[in-house]
Amino acid sequence: MEELMVADRGCGTHDCEDGSVVPFLRSGRCLMSNEFTAAIERDGDWFIAFCAEIPGANGQGRTKPECLASLRDAIELVLEDRREDSLRGASEQAFARPFR
Repeated sequence: MEELMVADRGCGTHDCEDGSVVPFLRSGRCLMSNEFTAAIERDGDWFIAFCAEIPGANGQGRTKPECLASLRDAIELVLEDRREDSLRGASEQAFARPFR
């Protein structure tokens, strides 16, 4: 099993008040720096992977780095979709903001 850092796929960085640097996406959203477990196996000419902590996040590629890049993209998509979906159900009085 490999540890997979998703935050290194951000599109830029933001210097925070506490001196830390936080990666962010094209949308301007900050990413929390998370480590996930990538389970990778070879299947013929392909590598396939899934993330143990994020059901539905899967990757594939002809090389191991290509497979991990595919898995990173899948994790980002799943987390963004879940965030958007959960906020759609929030009341008008609710507000959302990033926190660490």
